[in-house]
Amino acid sequence: MSSLTNFLEEYLHEDHESRIRHCILMMPQRPDPATELLMMKPQYINALFYIEGSTLDNMALSRAKLEKSAAVIILSNKFTYDAENEDTKTILEAMIIKKYVN
Repeated sequence: MSSLTNFLEEYLHEDHESRIRHCILMMPQRPDPATELLMMKPQYINALFYIEGSTLDNMALSRAKLEKSAAVIILSNKFTYDAENEDTKTILEAMIIKKYVN
């Protein structure tokens, strides 16, 4: 199971608080077929939204209404061949997001 699937199953699980939850998935490219299938599952169809964009693009962050979000979760590629580069990218994204919301 992918990190995204694991995250969504936990975050959107019905046993959590009764308040309405939703999640915005932002990626710089169109979702792959596996992600598209995941997004079409009945339990996610009304809770998961997709935005094509990057953390480097303030317009994409604005479309995601990042300033109104309760949390931002950055999922990194744990299967990368260049872990140091992936860690650097994740830290940079976190810094950009922090600057945007402050």
